[in-house]
Amino acid sequence: MTEAFVVKDHYGELYKKHHPPMLGDEVWWLEKIGKDGAFHKKLAYEEVNTVQDFLKMLVVDPPKLRNILGPGMSEKMWDVTIKHAKTCVMGNKYYIFQGTNYRIFLNPICQLVKAEINGTTYPIQTLSSINRVLVLILNLMSTQSIMQ
Repeated sequence: MTEAFVVKDHYGELYKKHHPPMLGDEVWWLEKIGKDGAFHKKLAYEEVNTVQDFLKMLVVDPPKLRNILGPGMSEKMWDVTIKHAKTCVMGNKYYIFQGTNYRIFLNPICQLVKAEINGTTYPIQTLSSINRVLVLILNLMSTQSIMQ
């Protein structure tokens, strides 16, 4: 016989959610998405496997992402998941798409960062309305090619 003692284990530690999540983390690391749970399976079926995939779809086609998760994910759960996903560190890598007289820069989740038109760099906030429409159209075309 021994005296009573405490056994410390790490049960469940493997599945704790990251704060903040990383782009390369599997999507189930996000709050309200359980490993091998219904939401995880639905997302995997639509090839949304990482936090980056999740955030890309959130930027490019939020209604589609919401539809994938379906009515089983309440608005409150949706808000918690989105809030957690948005804490992800983006890093400093860009996708660059270029044509004959333009280049557009997208962050890793397909958000437009800046554009170069005829050799002049424009942060998205400083573009004129005509140029903004042109860049947004180019952005839409380029994000569709990234998502495929």
